[in-house]
Amino acid sequence: MLGPVGIDGRERLAPRDRVVLAALAARAGEVVRGDELADALWGDAVPASWNKVVQGCIVRLRRALDPDAIRTEPGGYRLALPYDDVDAHRFERMVRRARELLTLGEPERAAHVLDEALALWRGRPLPELQSWDLGRIQANRLDELRLDAEELHVDAALAAASAWRAMSFRVSGTLSSCSFIAPPYMALMRYATHLRAFDERSCNRRERRHGWTEVLKRRAWAVAPAGQPAPDGERCRLD
Repeated sequence: MLGPVGIDGRERLAPRDRVVLAALAARAGEVVRGDELADALWGDAVPASWNKVVQGCIVRLRRALDPDAIRTEPGGYRLALPYDDVDAHRFERMVRRARELLTLGEPERAAHVLDEALALWRGRPLPELQSWDLGRIQANRLDELRLDAEELHVDAALAAASAWRAMSFRVSGTLSSCSFIAPPYMALMRYATHLRAFDERSCNRRERRHGWTEVLKRRAWAVAPAGQPAPDGERCRLD
């Protein structure tokens, strides 16, 4: 879900099968009616043979996943995969855990968990469902969760950095040379790469990212050792 839909990270499904799997995953654990799957596939141009086509997609997906992975229920179909088998579910669980760790005063562990959570993203969420209203709603929700996770990642990295109070680094879009990098600042650098990975986001999101870049410029140097020069406009460029 956190990018083009596939199985085990591989996009080896036919286009229609990907749409059906994405629609089921977007409502994992819920029953999705056949006509809703048809709506996801064709929008307003549903053919007369839609039911047969949907059934064919389900058969192929069961072969690719597991016979019990998609259950036939009264009124439709339900994706019945273990919770963590869906990347979006795993992402949400990891973000919740990171938030707990930060609350418990363990920012370095929180930053590490968020590193792993953000690494699950492979592109825009649910791109197969951009023409389906329910799919767009879910994709927008996941986008907002990612932004929340990025902001939490900054909080965790800076909280950890405050404890170290030692760094001398340079970021210019990709990881660069350093004389000494405390682990919390490595987290800041990894965060910078996550920002670049999603450079195609909308203007509003770019503005929010720019705001966090300014926060990094001001706050990261605030915890540097005494005697470090103040950052200039180019010293910590993340976008």
